[in-house]
Amino acid sequence: MLKEIKKENIIYPCKRGGPDNVVETTLLLNDYDWIDHHIETDFKTEDLGEISVKFNFDGGKNSRMIVKSPKDKLIYVYTYPSDIFMKYLKDYLERQITSVTSEDWFDGEDLVIDFYNEVLKYYMFFETYPYDDSRTLDMSQEFEYAFFDIDGTLSIPCYNINGEMKPGTSQKNWEALCKENVDMYKLCKAPRPIYNYLRFLSSKGTSLHVLSTEKQPEAELAKNKFLSEKYEGIFLKTSEDIKNIHYVNQDKEKIEFLKRFIKETSVDPKKILYVDDTFSLVLAASELGINAHHVSEFFEAANNIKRESIYNSKENNNA
Repeated sequence: MLKEIKKENIIYPCKRGGPDNVVETTLLLNDYDWIDHHIETDFKTEDLGEISVKFNFDGGKNSRMIVKSPKDKLIYVYTYPSDIFMKYLKDYLERQITSVTSEDWFDGEDLVIDFYNEVLKYYMFFETYPYDDSRTLDMSQEFEYAFFDIDGTLSIPCYNINGEMKPGTSQKNWEALCKENVDMYKLCKAPRPIYNYLRFLSSKGTSLHVLSTEKQPEAELAKNKFLSEKYEGIFLKTSEDIKNIHYVNQDKEKIEFLKRFIKETSVDPKKILYVDDTFSLVLAASELGINAHHVSEFFEAANNIKRESIYNSKENNNA
C-alpha cells in the first residue's frame, strides 16, 4: 500500500522534470469517440524510488489513479470518486490559464502532490498487479485468435436510463431494463482506435471473437445487434459467425473459457490476444501465457502515434 508524499521528500531531478528542481506534469483531454482525460507525472523519493502516476477519467462516476513502481515491481490501481478528478482538473486549467498572463510559471507540482495524497485518503478500493517494463503493446503484431470484451472495450458506454444518458446503472436496474426488451446499446459507439485495430487484425486473417459477461438473453440480442451495426464487416458478417460470439454468466468464467479454448484448439497461448477493461481479468489471462492487454493501452498507443506524427511534422517543417 502506498503512502502519502511530502514535497520536501522529493528527490530531483525527476524523470519528467529535466534538470530543474520541479515535477513536470502532462494534461491530456481526449473526447474523440471516447472520454479519456488524464493527468500524468513522475515522482522520486527515497522510500518509493521512481514512480509514474496517472490520474484517469473516462466519463464514469469513479476514476482511477494508476501508479507504476519499478522498485516494488507492482502497478497500484486506486479507484476513487470522479468528483475528486473534476476538482483537480478545474484547478489545473484555471491555474494554467492564469499563468499565461502572469510571471508565475505553472508546472503542476503542488497540484499533483495534493491530488495523489487526496486519492490515498479517499479511495474506495485498490488493486495491485505485477509490473513488467518489458511488456508493451505492439499494434503491428499478428495473432491467430483475438478475444474482445464488449462493455467498456468494444463499446463506449452510453445508455438511456429513464430519459437520462448514463454510462451505466446497477445490476438490478440493468436486468429490469433488459426484460423490457429495451435496445440498451442503441446509443453506444465503437471507439475508433479499437475499430481500426480490428480492421488491421481482420486483414491479417486473425480469427476475431467476442467474450462478454451477460446473464440476460435480451441483452445478448442487443449486443449482437450493436456488433453487426457498429462493426459491420468485422463481426457477424455471416450467420455462421455467431459461433465466435461467446457469453458467460460471470467474469471469472472468461478465464475458464480461455483455458478450455487453448486445450481444445492446442493453440500456442502467445498467438492469442485478449482485450478487456477489467485489470484482474487481464492479469489472469496473462498468467495463461496469453497476450492480454487493458483497453486503455490502445488509447495510449493511439495518442503516442498522434504525438509522434505531430513531432515528425514539426521536424519536417523546420528542415
